[in-house]
Amino acid sequence: MTRLATHLTKTSQTAPEWIAQLLGDDLNESNLAQLHLPAPEAWDEVTEYACTHGLAGLVLIASADRGVPIADAHRAKLADSAAQIAARNLHLQHHLERVATRLNDADIDVMVLKGMALNHLIYDRLDLRPMTDVDLLFRFDDVDRACRVLKAAGCVDGEPLLREDFFPRFYYEREFRPTDAPNVKFDVHARLFRPWRYRNVSIESIWNHVSPLAIGDANVLVPGHEGMLIHLCVHAACHGASRMLWLLDIHRYAQRFATEIDWNAFVDGVRTMKLAWPTLVAIRAVTKVFGASVPESVISALESEPFSWADRLALWQAPRDDRHPIARLCVDGLAGGAWKDQFAYLGAILVPQRAHMADIYKTHHPGWLPCAHLWRVMRAGTRGIARCIPRACIPIRHV
Repeated sequence: MTRLATHLTKTSQTAPEWIAQLLGDDLNESNLAQLHLPAPEAWDEVTEYACTHGLAGLVLIASADRGVPIADAHRAKLADSAAQIAARNLHLQHHLERVATRLNDADIDVMVLKGMALNHLIYDRLDLRPMTDVDLLFRFDDVDRACRVLKAAGCVDGEPLLREDFFPRFYYEREFRPTDAPNVKFDVHARLFRPWRYRNVSIESIWNHVSPLAIGDANVLVPGHEGMLIHLCVHAACHGASRMLWLLDIHRYAQRFATEIDWNAFVDGVRTMKLAWPTLVAIRAVTKVFGASVPESVISALESEPFSWADRLALWQAPRDDRHPIARLCVDGLAGGAWKDQFAYLGAILVPQRAHMADIYKTHHPGWLPCAHLWRVMRAGTRGIARCIPRACIPIRHV
């Protein structure tokens, strides 16, 4: 047992609090006693949380580094979860290499975001940082050509679009899946962020500061440090800044490249993109969980930026989009911006094309299309109502 383990004591911390403290990198000889050993009966909860939230490999490594004893049964469960993460990541990386080679041959620049980029930049092993999909960003003018290349490489649309022109005109991403690996998903991005309010955010500065990355025999790009950190912050904030893994990504990236990040350029980029509010929300969440990650001057500069009611409303709604589609539509209409774009966007959502309606309304009969539209409206409205009723009272679950 190492010197750290001699300072561990039993505590009533929750599993997320203890894991966050374990994974934080600011423990030293002066504050070793801040890390407490969970009671034996609490290890089930710690292990379950780590496995459920993709933190198993990280918990194993941090525990070994800091001399935290783990029972064999819990260690085996964590190791099994980490092994599954490694296998999944290797699988995704293989398929990325295949499509990236095709994109290279077509002379189309492709940028990888989030998990795939971070696994090569700040995580040293494939079992540490899980990925559910691969995020690919293309220049707007290259998107149509890139989609054709993906289809030629054996990929098909993962989900039907509302309209043929919905992506990239109105929506920020489109899903593709290889026909020979339906469990692999490529999210093709024309823009960085989901909320309609951020559709016109200029990302030229991110494209102007990229670094090459080799994926096997293929070549991709990753954002420069400032662009990467902006994207990580805003992405986390748009999902409620509630997932520990995403906050850890921000913390570790800022710590790993602290001396290489141009913090003035970071603030200028946030200011130019008008993303101060979501960036600040994410940084505050990271600070609360893991401690200070960025210089205090950066936080002060972001706090001095003006935040409108529309910024706050859009970010408040963003994590609720999937659960509250009607509220999402209302917020997009209120906080979206130019009225011409608004009418076009709202019209595209309210009047999908026939192919999409046929997908959600399977029974075709005379007059089926009006019935499909009515069913769509009713389903969207009852989803919100259903969540206010105890699950035991709902005979049919809405999906």
